[in-house]
Amino acid sequence: MTTLITGGTGKTGSALARLLHAANLPVLIATRRGVAPEPFKAVTFEWHNPSTFENPFKADSSIDRVFLVAPDDVEPLVHMKPFIDLAVSKGVKRFVFISATQVEKGGTIYGQVHEYLVDIGVDYTVLRPTWFIENFGSYAQGIVKNDEITSVAKEGRIPFIGVEDIAKAAFDALVAEKSPNTDYYVIGPELWSYNEVAAALTEILGRKITHRNLTNEEQIALFQYIGLPKEYAVLLNAHEARVAEGVEEAIVGNPKAIVGKVKLRDYLEANKDLWKKADINSPQIYDTIKSAPQDPEQRTELVMCTPTVGGPLEESESPRMLVRCLLDCLIGLANCFLKGFPHLDISTENLLRRLEEEQPTDPQLMSKHDSWLRSDEMRFLSDYLQECHAFIIDDDLVVQWKELRESGKYRSGTIPFLPTRILFRWMNNEPVLHTTIDDLQSFPWVLLWIAFRKDPTHRESKASLLALNNDSLRNVWQTKAGLIQAIAERFAMSSFPQSVWVIRDLFNRWIALSREATEQLFILLEDERFTGNKLNSDLRLRTVFNDTLEGMTKNYLKEYMQAAVDFLEKEDDKLELWPEPSA
Repeated sequence: MTTLITGGTGKTGSALARLLHAANLPVLIATRRGVAPEPFKAVTFEWHNPSTFENPFKADSSIDRVFLVAPDDVEPLVHMKPFIDLAVSKGVKRFVFISATQVEKGGTIYGQVHEYLVDIGVDYTVLRPTWFIENFGSYAQGIVKNDEITSVAKEGRIPFIGVEDIAKAAFDALVAEKSPNTDYYVIGPELWSYNEVAAALTEILGRKITHRNLTNEEQIALFQYIGLPKEYAVLLNAHEARVAEGVEEAIVGNPKAIVGKVKLRDYLEANKDLWKKADINSPQIYDTIKSAPQDPEQRTELVMCTPTVGGPLEESESPRMLVRCLLDCLIGLANCFLKGFPHLDISTENLLRRLEEEQPTDPQLMSKHDSWLRSDEMRFLSDYLQECHAFIIDDDLVVQWKELRESGKYRSGTIPFLPTRILFRWMNNEPVLHTTIDDLQSFPWVLLWIAFRKDPTHRESKASLLALNNDSLRNVWQTKAGLIQAIAERFAMSSFPQSVWVIRDLFNRWIALSREATEQLFILLEDERFTGNKLNSDLRLRTVFNDTLEGMTKNYLKEYMQAAVDFLEKEDDKLELWPEPSA
């Protein structure tokens, strides 16, 4: 019988899949993109998209047990309950669910799922691991660049656990002849404070590593940067803050604790290359992206068509025409990406509307890779490829392969339109790989900027435009976070002009896609297989990285363009003319 693993490409899910495969037990991996490494079979599955819930059972009718990894939501049961109920109706008999040490049955977040599994009477095991040893791999950038670990745990000690040990506990619960029907803590064999971890790294790496205590506000901002919703970030911060009170140390010796074998120091020793300082002038991860032409003049040849005269998108006479122009610019961005440019500067200066009469696109100027844009997968674009209303241009040489990464010269982009991920890295003086996925988030900011400009006398428009153009990276980042929240909430929209109301749905859809894309990009860039100098020394890994990033980028380019097409094909008179400015 088959085990379905949700979160199947995560650290624990991957380790569990390997254990089941080694035991010759059938496995099905559920992932957002429906792909998994060999030899595993995968299906598309997304907690926030119930239409994907049937996919595993269509792919394998013999699924009788499920490994559950919750989505990053404050109330995951809202999304998980319908799937759990469906799974039971399909014959699933046993569930193993990953919770956390500090979450009791019936408590917040995972505790609700724990309680539901008990209440419906299925066979279950709830594993409550402490903090992961492998998280230190995710901290690699901070350790490499700043020689520090950050937390709010102070002197609190944690029995750090390895994902292999968590996976082994899950494996045992899944294959046991009789289900335990209880919950277990899962902890490591030793207690460590972050100060002690820093001291161990100092000894192993041969340079001073320190532990810096963050404020709660700083850590919440950090969690949001890596893609966590604010409410979830606040809860996660609260859990780590309790470490300082001794709650994790108190678990040691508990009869319900499964104690793993992986030792933290062994992990640090085995993975010390993750935290070694590299030659700052070497390309490292940058040169793993497809080679880009170095002649900046080639930028203007990469668009879908090259008009002789261009003007500002702000002159678009209607919301529909503005989005039509942005769609052409998205097509241009896709074309640039397929030609080898990993990043362009997206701003109102570089997205221009054709001022002469619209003309058919020139086939000679189409990318040799444009077969993807004209493929069956992209059929929804076919009518929009016949003529060109706008174009994308970037005369700057954005990709400076061997510049010092911290220098201002390396940075590229127009601050009001930069994505929040890039702003966050810059304001913390961290190196950053600026990708086409990041460029996509600039499009909703261009859309919003122009919508505000359509009613420049409106108080909220004036305030927002001023704040977005602020010289302070932190202020711009905070302004964007506030605008995203306000525009997502209908009750807050009364303070915005009508010109923002009419583009609200597309803005929200693009921002939601950007959040998801940023989370996936973060997971890829922090994947231990691709960190340090591994990519430079392993051609196979470099190919895997390039292929994964290309597939991810094409997926989100497609989703962005599909959202624009859906907006354009709405029958709504409000899209034909901009609303009159406020009195």
